[in-house]
Amino acid sequence: MTRALVIRSALPRHHAAEAAAILIPALERSGWIVETGSGSDAASLRSLASEAVGAGTDVVVAIGGDGMVLQVASALAGSQVALAIVPRGTGNVLASNLGFRGSPLEAARAVTAGRKRSIDLGRIVLGDRESMFAVATGVGFDARVMASTADQLKQHLGKLAYVAVAVAASCGLRNEPHQLVVDGRPLTVDAAQVFVANFGGVARGVRPRWSIKEDDGLLDVLIARASGPLGGALAAVDAFGPLPPNGRVVHMRARNVRIESTHPQLVEADGDVIGTTPVVLSVLPGALTVAAVA
Repeated sequence: MTRALVIRSALPRHHAAEAAAILIPALERSGWIVETGSGSDAASLRSLASEAVGAGTDVVVAIGGDGMVLQVASALAGSQVALAIVPRGTGNVLASNLGFRGSPLEAARAVTAGRKRSIDLGRIVLGDRESMFAVATGVGFDARVMASTADQLKQHLGKLAYVAVAVAASCGLRNEPHQLVVDGRPLTVDAAQVFVANFGGVARGVRPRWSIKEDDGLLDVLIARASGPLGGALAAVDAFGPLPPNGRVVHMRARNVRIESTHPQLVEADGDVIGTTPVVLSVLPGALTVAAVA
């Protein structure tokens, strides 16, 4: 018999219980044995997913936002247990990149179809702590925006909350000295943002001009120079626009990246601020199995 664990976010704003009430009967009608659990902190979420690995579960379905999904994915890394997602957060960036658009019935169909694939994950070493990221790690401006975006604003505006805060913060946008080591090669740059990506999509329909692949065993490093609102807009056009690049964003690929800065810069991973530089990032090729959306 095929077995699934449905892990719900315990945060009320995610409305995970309502989604589970649709998902679980759909799986059971297809003959699946379904167990459930819920959690709101990293330890409980990781524990539930780890127990599923030990119990021989086939698929874990995470119902919640990017931060919750990342904890579940980190616990599943290196196993054959597949991850499926019912997105219920603000950004839902990993779910969007994987093709999960929000419907519990759609997630159920992906689970019962039985198609799986492997994707890379990123490893983070920050001081004496290790963690992972699935989509991207950002150093600098984007981390400051995420740190400044209140939960109440996200509840009212959704993804637009980040845009509103970014616009307000752009007046203080400036380049800072960074020292990088990219696959052993030292590089000193002045940058407002260093972005290390495993996936290309930062929002639905918004992708950089470079093809970023989540299963190529490499991380994509984007280094953006920008000062003030105009510089930020030009860097965004360089990274995402259809016009010819203006040289404000440098792109490279690597397996290992160390990022230091003259002044400590905030670091975010998949939307959550996790500390300050220095930070070391590396790729874990094929570390996560996911349910493939048709």
